Amino acid sequence: MSTAPEVIVARQCGMLCFSLALVTNACVMIDDDTSREDAALVSSSSDAVVTGAEAGPSHEEVLDSGLRHAQNIELFFRGLISEIATMLRTKTE
Repeated sequence: MSTAPEVIVARQCGMLCFSLALVTNACVMIDDDTSREDAALVSSSSDAVVTGAEAGPSHEEVLDSGLRHAQNIELFFRGLISEIATMLRTKTE
């Protein structure tokens, strides 16, 4: 999910913005040397498109990836919040 539209609007309103993304899965692409016509696109009963390549990670794998990085993300945000608090204290003194 992109945060670009939200940031554009927020900046137009004069807001400071911060965005962080954690990539938890990869997009499956058709090989560059395979033309679109040659790709075997098959529609399944669930209306999903299959390209012949194995689909990306399962939902559980995406959740596991997020959990593996949770501690680093927590440390990052604790440090960021601490820095913001220090800046605000310094600004008001």
